[in-house]
Amino acid sequence: MDVIIVGGGPSGIAAGIYAARANMSFVVIEKMYPGGKLAWIEKIENYPGFPDGIAGSDLAERFYRQATALNVNFVFQNVDRIEKVQEGFRVFSSSNFYEAKHIIVASGSVPKKLGIKGEETFLGKGVSYCAICDGAFFKNKRVAVVGEGKHVISEINYLKGLASVTWIKKPQSQSQDLEGVNIVNGVPVEITGERIVKGIIVQTEKGITTIEIDGIFIFAGFKPSFEFLPPEVALDQSGYIKTDSNLKSSVDGIYACGDIRSGSLKQIVSAVRDGAVAINEIRKNL
Repeated sequence: MDVIIVGGGPSGIAAGIYAARANMSFVVIEKMYPGGKLAWIEKIENYPGFPDGIAGSDLAERFYRQATALNVNFVFQNVDRIEKVQEGFRVFSSSNFYEAKHIIVASGSVPKKLGIKGEETFLGKGVSYCAICDGAFFKNKRVAVVGEGKHVISEINYLKGLASVTWIKKPQSQSQDLEGVNIVNGVPVEITGERIVKGIIVQTEKGITTIEIDGIFIFAGFKPSFEFLPPEVALDQSGYIKTDSNLKSSVDGIYACGDIRSGSLKQIVSAVRDGAVAINEIRKNL
């Protein structure tokens, strides 16, 4: 086939739409669900065409419907590795492999982890990285939120409409009072429980304290997700893929779009643009 698009977020879906309209042979491989992190965003107000804003999950659904109406082929599998072969590339998924002349990497980013005891153990059993996805499971329960910044404030405001919220923040971080939210200045050291989360141990300036909770939402930022790439693909100092103005990576035939690209604006509108640019460049070289 002409191209394999790895990732079904805004950039990957846009690439799929443009590839379909150009009558290319291609597939979009997505490991989770269409739209990527869009599904995590409560309300989007800076994407053109929606004067009243739109829920991220609704925008993701619209992207997906438009793509499937154009017969964009989605395969929901995890990509394990990409190998260079004589005629292009071979992409190995969790249950199959595909070959194409070109690759578009639009796999976005994944949440960073705290790396504390109990985080992996209780993943999906009270540990979450997405309030919009999992907040409803904790209605009328007690949750902790770990993280800093505007994104975290938005997540807390969403969660406090569902649950009792404790915000665990670094002692040196800027203080901000939120109505109805208990604030603890400290650093999490362990998530405790049996079959599900029951508490979190926090190191504060006054010593160790244990907070009883039913769930914890971790917002420690994001990191690019492309462990499957050949090692020859050049990265910048922050670990993002270097590209030229046409989104070509250092490996001929591999393009990078969206959040994983060095210098990306990390906005929906720029991700969509990247997908279109990459497909247009590939189309010229077919």
